[in-house]
Amino acid sequence: MGTDDQDSPNENKLDDLRPTANKPNFMGIPLTGWAIFAVSLIVVLYAAGHFGFKLYDDWKQAKQIAAANAAANEDTSTYTNAVTREMVAHNADGSGHHFTLHTDSKGETVATYFDSDGCIALSRPGVALPYLPTASATLEWSLGPDKRPPSHAPISATPLGATNTSLSSGTESRPRLLRVQAGCWNNGPHPWPFRTWWGPANGCWAPFYRQWNDGCTHYQMFNACNGQWDPRIIWTFCNPQHHP
Repeated sequence: MGTDDQDSPNENKLDDLRPTANKPNFMGIPLTGWAIFAVSLIVVLYAAGHFGFKLYDDWKQAKQIAAANAAANEDTSTYTNAVTREMVAHNADGSGHHFTLHTDSKGETVATYFDSDGCIALSRPGVALPYLPTASATLEWSLGPDKRPPSHAPISATPLGATNTSLSSGTESRPRLLRVQAGCWNNGPHPWPFRTWWGPANGCWAPFYRQWNDGCTHYQMFNACNGQWDPRIIWTFCNPQHHP
């Protein structure tokens, strides 16, 4: 006769088959050594693949940003070089006509227009600095149409902190807004009043935003170096239910 505190061989075998907290299992099914290895391998491969895709996306995004910045820097440098050449060329140009635009306690603001090529030089009174004996005037140039170097707007605007959350209509109109990259209003210019603001500049280019009361928002790039607008309109938000 056996004692009560001893288990039979059959009961020991059943215990081996029962999943316990100390035994690896999946949804109550015991895992053998090869199964544990397979599951671990799948988890490792998934994590490695996910991390690899993230690294690739980050690298691609960084490459796009670097290309945009390089293009903006090249655009600004090209325009600066063109202005420098015109300043040297107009030193001996006698076709300039001077016009006083404004006079105040600081001095005169004078515009010089050159008949030879249409360039305009704008001279403004400078600010007195401690290391200069007199205040030096600041000179701004607007190149003639034939003197402006070719320029291309960036693919997209620099990310802007303000979004449709700045709408005066509040949170009620936000769920209806769709983030878009194509057209929003296709029947000519979007009607009704709108508000505007400038986005962050990228080299010579800065986005000029327009936003309507229904939440529809787009921007248009402006080249501050040569005073030209990019003809493209880039919509960022669209409300399918247009209203004033």
